[in-house]
Amino acid sequence: MTLKVAVIGVGGIARTHMPGWEASPHAEVVAGADISPEALHAWGEKNGITRLTTDSAELIADPGIDIVDICTPNNYHAPLSIAALNAGKHVLC
Repeated sequence: MTLKVAVIGVGGIARTHMPGWEASPHAEVVAGADISPEALHAWGEKNGITRLTTDSAELIADPGIDIVDICTPNNYHAPLSIAALNAGKHVLC
């Protein structure tokens, strides 16, 4: 079984997380969210990911997402992590 990963916040730290996700035989990044459509689409193109949204709640609510990798600025970590945990996701923050 391959776990499906959504990355929330695709700038900065997300770039350092992607090589690990790509190397894992157990997980696959399938979606990304960011408040910047430009950054989001550039990240998606670079990583071959087509499911992109500016609404992180959409990915958190998706039952097909197993893991949420929160790569936003620190002040957004708690609300996003709590929402993802409440939705039954594994969370990397």
